[in-house]
Amino acid sequence: MELDASTYAFDSFAAYQEISCAHCTVSSDSMGSHFVNYGRRDCPAGDTLVLQGRVIGNWYTHTGTATNNMCVESTPSNLATNTAGSSSSARV
Repeated sequence: MELDASTYAFDSFAAYQEISCAHCTVSSDSMGSHFVNYGRRDCPAGDTLVLQGRVIGNWYTHTGTATNNMCVESTPSNLATNTAGSSSSARV
C-alpha cells in the first residue's frame, strides 16, 4: 500500500512510499493484547515487537473487498503450490 501524501497535511510523509508497520504486544497487559503501529517500524518503549513489515490492503477498484488493512512481513515466504496468473483463490 502506498501513501498518497497529497491527501495529508503532513510534510513528514513522502508521496508514493510504502507504509511501514510494527505489530506489537503490550508488555504491561497480562491478557497479551496486540496492536499495530502504522507508519512505524518499532513499538513504544516497554512493548514487544512481534513483526516488522508493510501495510497491505484492497485495491481501490475491487468491489466487495474488505476495508481493513493488514501488517505483513516485508519478505514473505510463498506457498510451494503457488501458481502464476489469476486463480479462484482469495485475494488480498
